[in-house]
Amino acid sequence: MKQILIATHGKMASGIRYTAELIVGKMAEITTIDAYVTPEDNVEKKFEEYFANHENDRIFVFTDLMGGSVNQKLLGYSQKESVTLITGTNLPVLMQVMMADDDVTEEEIQEFIDDAREELQMVNLDGGKKAASKDSIAENNAPIAENAAQESAKKSAPAPQSYDNSTAKITALRVDDRLIHGQVAMTWTKQLAVQGIVVANDEVANDNTQKMALKMAVPGGIKSLIKPVDEAIRILNNPRHPKCGFWFLQEL
Repeated sequence: MKQILIATHGKMASGIRYTAELIVGKMAEITTIDAYVTPEDNVEKKFEEYFANHENDRIFVFTDLMGGSVNQKLLGYSQKESVTLITGTNLPVLMQVMMADDDVTEEEIQEFIDDAREELQMVNLDGGKKAASKDSIAENNAPIAENAAQESAKKSAPAPQSYDNSTAKITALRVDDRLIHGQVAMTWTKQLAVQGIVVANDEVANDNTQKMALKMAVPGGIKSLIKPVDEAIRILNNPRHPKCGFWFLQEL
């Protein structure tokens, strides 16, 4: 059975667990050890008891600092075949492991870590993410339908008033005033294996700052489209629209 141990200096362990479960739910058996909160803390004993109680489990251990004493005390346990030690923990990699199957491999864990590194970026709403990330943003957030196809649809037919004629594959439809946020970006896009996210919202579509903020929340490899409601309907009804899986978001 998959077990997760989060061990950090201070109360980071319990805090990051609370946040992760708030976003993705209680998807794994998690134990937290907040080390050195009081002078009486016997961290070594807590570790001994934990591993003694989980001898037959697959254990993923998360710590805060590579050179920290918590991580050092766990190095010996990481030699066990059933234990994987991950340090420099951040929220994205923890949630990825929480959602992974019990038989997740260390190669897949490394992919999670590589993806999580991409989440650590400086944000500049005036110019998007910093120059090093501009090409990535352009690729990941390219429009799902070509502009020429959109213009052709506008000229050749009146704007449809429903999604009845849509040939696009809408994997999920969600009414949510937050639009793209943690649960959408980190949980449901992966669970539903969507290839794109469509946001239909008149106000946001006409606000460049809000659009930039939403696009920054889109995971790598997922295309995004943020349009006014009527235009989103036109695009999805366009027969030339790609028939791939979309997550459709709209504010009521």
